[in-house]
Amino acid sequence: DGKTFAANVLNPPPRDFTSAASQKKLTRERMIRSATEGRPGTAMMPWKSVLTPADIRAVVHYIRQELMHVRP
Repeated sequence: DGKTFAANVLNPPPRDFTSAASQKKLTRERMIRSATEGRPGTAMMPWKSVLTPADIRAVVHYIRQELMHVRP
């Protein structure tokens, strides 16, 4: 839900993946792009040099299924 210690020190704060707004706005493709390339102006760093494309897809799948309750 984005309510972590980091939320108090990051600007903008982490996204709440459990919110209805996030569930509507965040497509699978956008989440993969954000994890791969990062999000300018946020603390979201690019993970393309750390994780494989398959790993990034797996992380996005987990977030969407377990936190956002979006079924494939």
